[in-house]
Amino acid sequence: MDMFHLYQENRVEGESFNQVMGGVMATQAGWLDIFPHDTLVATANKDGPVLVDIGGGIGHDIERFREAHPGNGVSPLSGGPARSFNHDFFTPQPIKGARAYYMHGILHDWSDELARKILEMQRDALTPGYSRLLIHDHITPEVVAHPHTIAYDLAMMVMVAGEERTESHWSKLLKSAGNTIVKIWSSPLAVQRIIEAELDVQDFPILS
Repeated sequence: MDMFHLYQENRVEGESFNQVMGGVMATQAGWLDIFPHDTLVATANKDGPVLVDIGGGIGHDIERFREAHPGNGVSPLSGGPARSFNHDFFTPQPIKGARAYYMHGILHDWSDELARKILEMQRDALTPGYSRLLIHDHITPEVVAHPHTIAYDLAMMVMVAGEERTESHWSKLLKSAGNTIVKIWSSPLAVQRIIEAELDVQDFPILS
């Protein structure tokens, strides 16, 4: 049994884990400090979902986005306020055509094989040329990594057989799932960065 199934079956421990992770995230620069989030709302289809927070835990990231855009009804469902629901990200993403699909600290928990499967499960939900993947995670430099990143890398290896990845490693992983990197966003306030990616239209052609 892996750690996540253990927490799922033991609700008290699972809730404690979620609270701890929320506290850890609260001490770090948020994703709104790294990524130009205003563009998501400004360029989103008015009758479609704006943001889907995949594996969002207790919702600290989506809540920050809602606070920054109180009048925009950030929603996983067209036309409504933000809502949460249970979903296994190893199964196909049910919310189609959102402006962005956001994953914070998700893929580093998994091996390349399983991380690729998670990415592939989002693929059919993405609208080519419109939807973005936003992967908020550590990007390990090839040499002289930040101590925080090294600690996370070791922790992921020991606890869940996961890993932190270099930029070239991320690029290869995304490419294997039919995506391509648009830009990598960073902030001097943050150790983690945000990879903005989209469907690779050469691999997933847009039909006219």
